[in-house]
Amino acid sequence: MGYSLEAYSLNLTEIEEILREGGISDEDELVSIVREHGIFLGTVTHASASAEDFNDLFLIRYLNKHIEADIGEKLVNRPIFGLEPDILPTWGYLNLTELNIIQNTLKTYEPEDEGGDLDVWFLQLKALLIEACEEERDLITLYL
Repeated sequence: MGYSLEAYSLNLTEIEEILREGGISDEDELVSIVREHGIFLGTVTHASASAEDFNDLFLIRYLNKHIEADIGEKLVNRPIFGLEPDILPTWGYLNLTELNIIQNTLKTYEPEDEGGDLDVWFLQLKALLIEACEEERDLITLYL
């Protein structure tokens, strides 16, 4: 068994419209809405045994060092219209402005062989983030 960071291109305003129409009551409903209305970009996956490395080493240290401070936190632990991630699933997002700010760094940074999984995860995430920039919409992520 493993975990996935799923990436979707979806404007936050679209989720806001759904909230106005009927609201989002829990995490399962948010996951369903993102999956139904978002454009699926892909996933970054890891084994259960690698959860600590993925969450601590990759999302926090690696991304903070090479891309931007707090980007990992923004991807997996960021409230969406008042719905706070707590336990799995968790979620987050980068808005289009944030994506545009990191775009040049993403295009120019190449891993320096810091460790097998870290580099693989980075290259997978890099591809998803660049694709999200090209979609010109916000990026919503689900960590399941």
